[in-house]
Amino acid sequence: LTNEPAGAGRDTWYRLVSTTGAARITANSSVNNLVIELQDNAGNLIASENETSSGTETMVLSGLTIGATYYVAIRNFNAANSGLFTMCVQHLTTPTSLSSTSVNTLCSTIKCQWTGASTYSATLSDGTNTYTASGSSTKMALTQFSGLSYNTTYTLVFSATYNLTDAAGNAQTVTVSSAPTSLAIGQPQEVKLRSIDMCSNTSRALNSYVSADMALCGITNYEWEFIETNASDVITGAPIHIVSQGTSRYMQLNGVNIPGIQGGDHYRVKIRAIYNGGQSPWPSTYRTICITGTAPIMAEENNEQTAWVNADAVAVVYPNPNNGNLFNLNVNGLSDGVWNVQVLDVQGRIVHTEQVMAEGGINRTISMDSKLSNGLYTVRLINGENAINVRMIVE
Repeated sequence: LTNEPAGAGRDTWYRLVSTTGAARITANSSVNNLVIELQDNAGNLIASENETSSGTETMVLSGLTIGATYYVAIRNFNAANSGLFTMCVQHLTTPTSLSSTSVNTLCSTIKCQWTGASTYSATLSDGTNTYTASGSSTKMALTQFSGLSYNTTYTLVFSATYNLTDAAGNAQTVTVSSAPTSLAIGQPQEVKLRSIDMCSNTSRALNSYVSADMALCGITNYEWEFIETNASDVITGAPIHIVSQGTSRYMQLNGVNIPGIQGGDHYRVKIRAIYNGGQSPWPSTYRTICITGTAPIMAEENNEQTAWVNADAVAVVYPNPNNGNLFNLNVNGLSDGVWNVQVLDVQGRIVHTEQVMAEGGINRTISMDSKLSNGLYTVRLINGENAINVRMIVE
């Protein structure tokens, strides 16, 4: 740029076509007092930047029309000096969606292209309600969007927010958004009776538990269907439907849930998910369970603990269900002395054992040697001929 006599207005112009709707324009000179100006195609001044008397000027822009033509002027306000300058235009990248257009579980994740932005957000809209989540990662779990529902199609828009500064260090925040795409959240995944509960693999005792083969995200209940059959799988009874109390995938085989159940019974079992606004279809196939014997009767049960009674002692495991790393064991009414604590899997194999001292009772945390797999376990306390069994669920 030449030096600028008063009123001469000498500057250099560039034509710019916006590709993303946001840009950062930087001009730098070691000797000149630069000014950046932006005009639209009709010559209207959109923005001007003159934060420093020498060195770099940085203009951060948003709200530009994608595909529109703009003009950038770089001007020297120094009346005494002339010299070279550099200029750079950076189009701030729009975060393109990398997500599938359809999923069947609210455990799914959505993802957009990484653009170097400070934060990323996603907005889902069903036409009436809008759900938003944000963070530093381009990947977001659908569980972060409170209120989403199955069997619904949403419009999905990703946004990238850039936290920038001008040459004087003033904060400049710019957000650019992707074109809208579609995300269909279908029916929940099909669930079935867990394979280890099937007749072909085992028989289940009265008052014991059976389970769905997976836990589903974003549902309110499971609905179970039991149809009694004979040993040849010929239907002998009417369907019995049970809606679970909450989202636990376990069901107890007792007379409250299944009137008339007894040892020797056979049942066809189907399971489906209930969610806000509907329920998934019943699976096309069923699995069978065979009932045998009688398991210990529960003395107490709620969402946090399950207890069985033996003589005068009451044992409680909590939390129950738990994650398989550790649990708390509380027992009242025990005889003093050393008790063996064993954890057994559904096959009766001991997966953990340790000794504890009881002085009228036990209240301690039991830590596993290694994390237990999901399933049903028995916590057993043994002292000579005395034994107490407590069922424990890991999920």
